[in-house]
Amino acid sequence: MFDNKTFRLFISSTFNDFCREREILQTKVFPQITEYATKQGFNFQPIDLRWGISEEAQLDQKTVELCLNEVRECKSHQHPNFLIM
Repeated sequence: MFDNKTFRLFISSTFNDFCREREILQTKVFPQITEYATKQGFNFQPIDLRWGISEEAQLDQKTVELCLNEVRECKSHQHPNFLIM
């Protein structure tokens, strides 16, 4: 069942690539989408795991598992929910 008022967008790329593009998304694009969504009665949640994966999880090789869990969670919300860079 979809959450009809929230859409989560998982941003996918390698953590070392697209740093500048991710920064532009966070500082320029996502605030505008958030504002627009709020005015329409929706909630926008960008998911960028470059800040959300601990060093311990990386060392334990849990990065892929954590990312796939977030993708699954995003799929339970409104589309669009996946951005591949």
